[in-house]
Amino acid sequence: MIHEKPLVVETVVVHFFQVNCSVAYDRNTRDCYIFDPGGHHGRVISKIQDLKLKPKAIIQTHGHLDHVQEAGLLQKALGVPAYAHVNDEFLYANVRVQAQMFGMDLDGPPLAIERYVEDGDEFELTSDVKFRAICTPGHTPGGVSYFSEDSDPPTVIVGDTLFLRSVGRTDLPGGDFGTLEHSVRDRLYKLPKETVVYTGHGVTTTIGFERENNMFIRAV
Repeated sequence: MIHEKPLVVETVVVHFFQVNCSVAYDRNTRDCYIFDPGGHHGRVISKIQDLKLKPKAIIQTHGHLDHVQEAGLLQKALGVPAYAHVNDEFLYANVRVQAQMFGMDLDGPPLAIERYVEDGDEFELTSDVKFRAICTPGHTPGGVSYFSEDSDPPTVIVGDTLFLRSVGRTDLPGGDFGTLEHSVRDRLYKLPKETVVYTGHGVTTTIGFERENNMFIRAV
């Protein structure tokens, strides 16, 4: 008998900037992680309720406004911890300033980060679903991608590090293209080619496709 791997990822498009909030869950236990709930927190809650999920944590790929603006509101509503990388602490601490730069404001508390992520950290959603943190700075200093082999094919949630035929911008504070190039070529491109890439904006892609077709960062 062939058994399905338990990890499922659902995308909820949120925020004015059309961010992909990834809701990753174990199909058997219904436990879930919520990645980058940057806006429309009510929309995220509705998805969780519709799927009868049990939230365990909010996990941030990076600290830009569109990925974090309403994360604090969602955290307050769900009562879950939040995880992020310390190198983006300046972004989380100044999320209100980020919002004001776009003529916006926070409609609730900022995200309260309980644990700072380090490269190689393992996050055990359930005994059958685990994610491994892969530090992928460049778009921001504290960018992190999250890889799991507990879906078929494998999954990586990358935020704005990698897109279909493109990569994240590096002209914002803390961005650096050379660092991003290393993150993509030497970290993400080393993952299995069939790995599905859940991007921060736009459609999914695969590691193999980007190795072959991404004009910004070529595989060597």
